[in-house]
Amino acid sequence: MVQAAVVAAFAAWAANIPSCVIGMEACSTAHHWVRVLASLGHSPKLMAAEVVAPFRMSRGAKNDHNDAEAILVAVQQPTMRFVSPKSIEQQAMLSWHRAGGVPAGAQVAAEPHSRGLLAEFVHLGGQVRGDADPQDAGTGGRAEIA
Repeated sequence: MVQAAVVAAFAAWAANIPSCVIGMEACSTAHHWVRVLASLGHSPKLMAAEVVAPFRMSRGAKNDHNDAEAILVAVQQPTMRFVSPKSIEQQAMLSWHRAGGVPAGAQVAAEPHSRGLLAEFVHLGGQVRGDADPQDAGTGGRAEIA
């Protein structure tokens, strides 16, 4: 329930700020957020973690605060290489290929692997309740997460 509240709070926050450039490290859920932020009028920019790392001021401590500072500096660099965001179709195709990556007989690994794939479409685990369609996750559908 907490994860769903955090996701909803971030989306509400982004909807209530003026249009701006928003830099993010490319990760599994970043492509979803690029689509959401772009639909709200922002200019989201994805960067690979490898190109952000040199801008981290504190080499020893990797934490959210230091990462945010590094992303802020990196997104302003005129020569920064940005990652092209994936469409839902591209993400689905890549997920389909990765779903076959769990070896036969590895049932223990199958559940976390499946949760990771669903997280890419911002279905954050737990069970989907109510009248939400799980296939609609990541496309604007509302799923209540247990």
